[in-house]
Amino acid sequence: MAKRQKRFQHPAEAEQDVTDIKDAFTHKKKKQKYPQSVVQNQFWLKAGFSARTAGQAYYLQLLNECTITLCTGPAGTGKTWIATRFALEKMLSGAVSRIVVTKPILEAGSEKLGALPGEVEDKVLPHFQSILDCFEDHLGPAALKKLLDTDKITFIPTAYMRGRSLNNAFILVDESQNLTKKGLKLLLTRLAEGSLMCVNGDSDQCDLPRPEDSGFAPAIQALQGSDPEIGVATLDYADIQRHRLIGVMLSRLK
Repeated sequence: MAKRQKRFQHPAEAEQDVTDIKDAFTHKKKKQKYPQSVVQNQFWLKAGFSARTAGQAYYLQLLNECTITLCTGPAGTGKTWIATRFALEKMLSGAVSRIVVTKPILEAGSEKLGALPGEVEDKVLPHFQSILDCFEDHLGPAALKKLLDTDKITFIPTAYMRGRSLNNAFILVDESQNLTKKGLKLLLTRLAEGSLMCVNGDSDQCDLPRPEDSGFAPAIQALQGSDPEIGVATLDYADIQRHRLIGVMLSRLK
């Protein structure tokens, strides 16, 4: 068999090959170092959301039209559930950049749980569990965790709100019946440029030592009709959707 003859490259050809290899390697590295922008994961809200009663429809209308919406009504009428859904829609559409949830930290009724273990967040979040449940119902647990981890949704007790200025946020004030006049005024004045606020409460669920110290009902009376950008929604037993029997029990257990 004839021996295969070895081919010798001209020095100029060899230099060109080395240059081509270097260029290819450099190009490959550049593609790895500077990838094209990747579309971020989208958050999808669960389908099937709509107002179920005339009262809820009016509440939603006010949320859409007003800068500050106050809503009062008995348990099970969807005050928080509707507000959390609306807040998510506003944030995911880019109308606001974050959601700030605040409420006074009080034990319900005469229950005294004492100090909870752990860091500040561990002590605070159990008091917001009912609101976390609403967010999870709209988003699912995985998407909610991402928003919590990136501080797109934050939970702040009212005791830590003094002096804050909340820009470009949806501010949800829950359990407002447990705020004094002074406390509610403090929260209302946190509103800043580009923000929306929803203030929810039910005077029948007041946990203050002296229920007459609550500032929620007086605020509704004082602010109703005061400005086109402030709306007041009043829900009643006909708007209860959590369970049919809640209205029956509330009407008898007064």
